[in-house]
Amino acid sequence: MKKIKKYIFQNSLSIIVVLISIFIVGISFHQYFNDYYGYAPKYYEYQKQCKQDKNKESCKIIKQMENPKEKFKKLDVITLSCEIVQNHAFVYVQLLAPLFIIIITINRIHEEINCGIFRYYLTRMKYKDYIKKIFKSSLKPAMLFPCLLILIFLISGVITNFNFRVDSEVLKIAVYDSWKYHNFILYGLILCIVQYLMGVFYGNLGLLFCKKNKNKLIAILLGYITFFVVDIVFYVVIYALIINKIFGYHTLMKYFNLLGYFSFDGKTNFAFVIIISLLLVISSYFILFIFYRKKERMILANEKEND
Repeated sequence: MKKIKKYIFQNSLSIIVVLISIFIVGISFHQYFNDYYGYAPKYYEYQKQCKQDKNKESCKIIKQMENPKEKFKKLDVITLSCEIVQNHAFVYVQLLAPLFIIIITINRIHEEINCGIFRYYLTRMKYKDYIKKIFKSSLKPAMLFPCLLILIFLISGVITNFNFRVDSEVLKIAVYDSWKYHNFILYGLILCIVQYLMGVFYGNLGLLFCKKNKNKLIAILLGYITFFVVDIVFYVVIYALIINKIFGYHTLMKYFNLLGYFSFDGKTNFAFVIIISLLLVISSYFILFIFYRKKERMILANEKEND
């Protein structure tokens, strides 16, 4: 019991972030059913009036409304999953994704570095091995959003009884894409891989500020701000000014909007998306290596922070 309490206390921030993320997933499902099936109580009220009183006005209204039960039977797992990810409260989670991953990553390692605990580790292991330990600290938090995407798919599957039959009406809605719907498992797998790589990148941005910031909140905010700086450089400088204006490529915008990596269409070059994600991860690890490579600098930075 003491171990459980200690674990909860040490990981309270991470647990809160995970719970908030799951709560927003729940809100997204509530919003979807409220938007598309919120009329159901009125429908059944009019249906009752039509049957009991033969109310002509109620009967006319009923004919103009779709039976919610029949409508629900047509709902498929792909459409529900895509609607939740692309059109409801989960959209805001995408904006907060870097912040959530940075919080979990920094929460895992910040105290260890800034309270000097790492010095005790160095009495039992080489500094190179300890650096590897730091670098690995972003790997588990990066699983958050792939797990949330899988959770959304599973909940959608339970609600729709894993119905993969797509009704003809779905072809008209915004989330529909022929390639995505016909290759949904592959699409979902690619999305999870991309989100995992982006999660590692987010976490690494947070690790950049652990070394010289004793205040955990400042380290988190600096990591989050750095992401937006990178996103602006990627979108405005690399894409808009160089690729678009100088080289004349006008169709690559979606590849340079890092916050847009939660949904793609069938025209997307997925290999290019994965390559960009990998380059971001590799670049972040390279910068991390420069920040942490010298043992003496790390010890001096820790001494200054604790003076």
